[in-house]
Amino acid sequence: MNPTDNLALARTLHDFPMGAPKEASTRGACGRAYYAAFIVARDLLVKAKFPFQPRGVHQRVADLLRQSTDKDVKARNLDLDQLRNLREQSDYEVGDKTKKGFAAGDSQRAILLSNTIITSFQTAAKKDSRLFIPAHVV
Repeated sequence: MNPTDNLALARTLHDFPMGAPKEASTRGACGRAYYAAFIVARDLLVKAKFPFQPRGVHQRVADLLRQSTDKDVKARNLDLDQLRNLREQSDYEVGDKTKKGFAAGDSQRAILLSNTIITSFQTAAKKDSRLFIPAHVV
């Protein structure tokens, strides 16, 4: 599956498909937007031959991107962290745990962040397949 298909699904969910519950659609859009950006980042790092263990992949991606010497890659890593936080809110702050709803603006923000992250990481990878992460970083 192309990871950017998750971003397309996020857009569909954000537009509340006919009969779909609005808040569940909004929350689902955040999750799909996060995974679109995360998987693109992970796949670029795998392609650049960075080793990964089966567990701790999310943290490993963040740790590697934090070491980039490119200011845009570092900034988009902070955006990815924001996006992960949004996804966690959308997934876990539900039911009796919270009385706060999840607004359509939250999913719109997630979609915009995801699109920006994906575009920036793909552009950076065309310039340097290692996303400007120094050679000594393994």
